[in-house]
Amino acid sequence: MICDFCFSPDVVCGFEGPETSIIFAGSQGTSTWSQRGGWAACEPCAQLLEQGKLDELATRAVESEGNGLKDEPADKKMLFFVMLRDQYEKISRKREAA
Repeated sequence: MICDFCFSPDVVCGFEGPETSIIFAGSQGTSTWSQRGGWAACEPCAQLLEQGKLDELATRAVESEGNGLKDEPADKKMLFFVMLRDQYEKISRKREAA
């Protein structure tokens, strides 16, 4: 199991969230990222989500080595950031409603 936010292998908890599919066309080809059920989180990502620091969480995810964005141009990274930030907002709203 890995963190669904930054791909760390040090998962400590999980969050309920929306089912998500993101199709990303990058310089290395097209990638599809899907998430169903809960979202696993490492300690740093869990803290960011719990503190409502969603921009920081999305930045951490985009800058992660495991996501395949390392060689992508800034505009592609920003697009991925916006898509992830939207999903994290949905997770946060779901947590607040519980």
